[in-house]
Amino acid sequence: MDIRQIKTALKKLRNLRKEGVSEFHLPKTIDSTCKNAGDIQIEFERSRKNGLKVLLLMDTGGSMTSHAERVNKLFSASHQINHFKEFHYYYFHNIIYDAVYPKANMRTPISLQRMFKKHSEDTKLILIGDAYMAPYELLDSTYGYYHSRFRMDFRLPENPESGLDSLKKIRRHFRDSIWLNPEPIKYWDAPTIQEIGNQVPMYFLSLDGLEKGIKKLLN
Repeated sequence: MDIRQIKTALKKLRNLRKEGVSEFHLPKTIDSTCKNAGDIQIEFERSRKNGLKVLLLMDTGGSMTSHAERVNKLFSASHQINHFKEFHYYYFHNIIYDAVYPKANMRTPISLQRMFKKHSEDTKLILIGDAYMAPYELLDSTYGYYHSRFRMDFRLPENPESGLDSLKKIRRHFRDSIWLNPEPIKYWDAPTIQEIGNQVPMYFLSLDGLEKGIKKLLN
């Protein structure tokens, strides 16, 4: 799976719309002029642009270090092709709690509420991670609360959210989402991988898995 192949696959993720100011259209002008017995008939048409917005959320650090090369290829291809109406990305570690991060150093957190305000529900969401962690990291609401680095106090709220709770909230906000997992499929019987796969359609991080995931996002 090289960057060129990934770019080709990502270009299938599109919803072409006619936008902007009408521009001179040479093929249609020639066709209309011929049909008009040689009298010049100038034709204009608005350009067709990809109307899709894409958000990439990437697990970083820990067990994902061994998969960094493949993840970086997908990120680089997505960033380079200039194919989408909007393309944004954030980072998380293991599972998203109540914040994501603009850089892999996991500083300057952005709350889920802010992320939801910035990225509308029609944004296509792609999550990348091995989904492998201790069950309490996914299911324990107390752990999720203390893991959140943007909180300024340590008082536990009445209803703290676990990583699974946050994932369900993300799933409800974004109409179309997939999870790309670099971990070999033979290990997907791990409890946390199964639980996350029950919430978000999961595909192996490969060219074939990416193409299947793109079809899911478009359906």
